[in-house]
Amino acid sequence: MKISLDKLSHMNYNKFKSNDLFMINKLYPKGSVVMQQTQERPTMSVAEAAKLIGVSAPTMYAITERKDFNALIRVGRKKLILRSRLYEWLDNQASGE
Repeated sequence: MKISLDKLSHMNYNKFKSNDLFMINKLYPKGSVVMQQTQERPTMSVAEAAKLIGVSAPTMYAITERKDFNALIRVGRKKLILRSRLYEWLDNQASGE
């Protein structure tokens, strides 16, 4: 049985596509570090921020009360940290500003 090159390449593409998705899901399951890095949220909880910078949750809550900390936003009673402003604040702290 002869198969034309067009059919063969189309069949290989479909096979590659499904195998590729299978391998990506197998190597990087939902919730893995790679998936989390590619889908970063713009905000995080105070507990997540504490874990990120390596301090305790009570210390992070104290940091949120500082006047020079401008990464905090409130949604109702919930405190959220803006990721980009947290990184800026950390840079400022490291440079001594």
